[in-house]
Amino acid sequence: MRSVALAGLLASVAVVAAGCGTTAAAPSPSTTPPTAAKKHAAGIRGRVTAENGSTWTVTTLKGKAITVTLTPQTAFGTKIAPATQAQFPVGSQVRVAGRPSGSAITAVRIAAPVAPKPTPANTTSAPAAPGA
Repeated sequence: MRSVALAGLLASVAVVAAGCGTTAAAPSPSTTPPTAAKKHAAGIRGRVTAENGSTWTVTTLKGKAITVTLTPQTAFGTKIAPATQAQFPVGSQVRVAGRPSGSAITAVRIAAPVAPKPTPANTTSAPAAPGA
């Protein structure tokens, strides 16, 4: 009976000691935390007012001209509805997501703006007039 109790006690001590030890390696921190990439992301909305090769000018609704640099990795459209660069000529309304650099942005994705959801004009309906 003593040997069973002693074995149980030794097992408990081993578990506690293993949890308190510092020999276990702590998980190494990620070099780029998931939130760090989003923290430095930027987005603008506006109209394409000039295209010159891989450099576009997008003018925001407030009239601020932003230089947008395209790279071979720039995606067009959305993941669900991919597009091509040719589908965004001068005059197109766009959303640009990318990495800011001073007064410019290096585009990661360029897409058409999302259409606003229609709002119901009147949720209550009046009864129709007789004979109408």
